[in-house]
Amino acid sequence: MAVLLTGWVGPALDAPRAVLDLFPYGHLPKLPGGPMAWGPVAARLGAAVAPAFLGLAGVRRRDMTG
Repeated sequence: MAVLLTGWVGPALDAPRAVLDLFPYGHLPKLPGGPMAWGPVAARLGAAVAPAFLGLAGVRRRDMTG
């Protein structure tokens, strides 16, 4: 909810750029209409995939006998 509010309402209220940069979708390119920037997309994808793999590794190692 905070991301949605900041993305839509933040620019309308002239929030400082430093505040808008705290939220994830502020770094992604505005498409269509601009060139695709793969760097921010890859960073967000990595930030989402890494915890998922860590969680799956933790589930694998748990001891369910008992």
